[in-house]
Amino acid sequence: MKEVKVEGKSPVSIAREDILRHLVERGGFSTTEELKREALDSLLNDALQQLKEDGMVAEQGEGVKLLEKGWEEGNGILRKYKKAEKELGSHIYAHVLEHFDMEIDYVLDVIKKGRTTRLSDLDEGSEAIILFPEKVDPKLISRLIGIGLTPGSMIRVFSKNLKVIVIMVKGRLAALNDKVAKMIKVLRMEAGREGDGA
Repeated sequence: MKEVKVEGKSPVSIAREDILRHLVERGGFSTTEELKREALDSLLNDALQQLKEDGMVAEQGEGVKLLEKGWEEGNGILRKYKKAEKELGSHIYAHVLEHFDMEIDYVLDVIKKGRTTRLSDLDEGSEAIILFPEKVDPKLISRLIGIGLTPGSMIRVFSKNLKVIVIMVKGRLAALNDKVAKMIKVLRMEAGREGDGA
């Protein structure tokens, strides 16, 4: 059985990674205005502050430049993104998968072998890792992030009926209607099945 370490990331952590990838793609420098297109305004300042404190970026004129430590992490994020985009042919899925802490090859293998399912198809007591919503809807994504359902988050189905599924995510209960649960792709976690190719 393959050991899988999963931890959902905070929106600020995701914004940090988006900024690092963007800076690598732009040759190590970007204006603040360009960065606003990569991260929500509400997250940008916190993400940039953390990156500065961690020695990954520095302010330069009207923008931000990558430092050596930032190049290293940013290149790793960009490699994940490019590999996922090439394998899946989707910018949107690649953008989600670049934030996973697990090995990208493992995640892509799971997806390509069809070992994913919809959240709505899980039984009570099942555990799964959130992968991504099947369609990109900013309101849906905002709601999911608000209740802690970020890519890579481990969830457990607490209860389920025909219209509502109640899940445990990050120590909290959250209820989703069946329509929303049908739009969320997950990796089902079953003992002995994560790495066996089933």
